[in-house]
Amino acid sequence: MNILNEHKFCLENKEAEAFIALLKAYQKDLNWTKSNNTLWRSINFVPNSAEDELGGTIPGAVIQIEFKYHKRIAESGKMVLTLFKRKQQEKLRAYQLETSAEHKVTSHNGIMPIYGTHEHIGKRVIKINPKYELDDITSWFTFFCEKINLDYTGEPLKQPSE
Repeated sequence: MNILNEHKFCLENKEAEAFIALLKAYQKDLNWTKSNNTLWRSINFVPNSAEDELGGTIPGAVIQIEFKYHKRIAESGKMVLTLFKRKQQEKLRAYQLETSAEHKVTSHNGIMPIYGTHEHIGKRVIKINPKYELDDITSWFTFFCEKINLDYTGEPLKQPSE
């Protein structure tokens, strides 16, 4: 039996679940920035605590959204939406949603490859049957916000311009 590498830089499952459960909020519009790789665009922001009357941030919380598109191949876009928790200069994944074409191997569960769209909760990986088209960024972002308890009230997230 071939055991694939363990998922690294992740919170333990119980800690990830507790971090995901915290009520989060973000009111500003999100803007894409170019990454070092010309095919990727990204957004990074720090959510506020929805439980804090002063609207302070959640210690260590960082949200990163990455979008990859390929100009020549239809349906080759990919999006990775991640809730991280910073611990001593290290970003550990609490939750991640990765959207990708269903024929592509995108992760593994320790032994078996996982194709297409899936989510990570701590070190656990769960296959998700696609709910939306790959380029429906608005719906996937809304799905992500629901999964991580983020009340986002900015403009709907749209696909980045080239």
